[in-house]
Amino acid sequence: MFAAAAGVGAGLAAAVDAATDHATIGSTVAGAAVAVPVAVFILSLWVIHYRPVYHRTRFIGPVAAVLVLLTPFTGAAVPLIGILLASLVGLKLAFNRERPVGLEHA
Repeated sequence: MFAAAAGVGAGLAAAVDAATDHATIGSTVAGAAVAVPVAVFILSLWVIHYRPVYHRTRFIGPVAAVLVLLTPFTGAAVPLIGILLASLVGLKLAFNRERPVGLEHA
């Protein structure tokens, strides 16, 4: 998981270099350099935080990871990954809104 977090930083550096024409890689490869570590990070968090009581939201992590892996093919991977991650947080908050604090595992 820590390697994936470090990989995101390296991928962002590659994406900046590609966007400013300081690298010879295309936008798809630069997007994949960000998308792959982000997807690995999402799946790692999903495995670590998976709980049977989260039955309503257990599908969100893998679906988000697959959608993140598809973003390099759009040409605007980094902004789309940001939108997907913000949507992931919003969905998790909306689905878990009814559960009182402190009773997550009851």
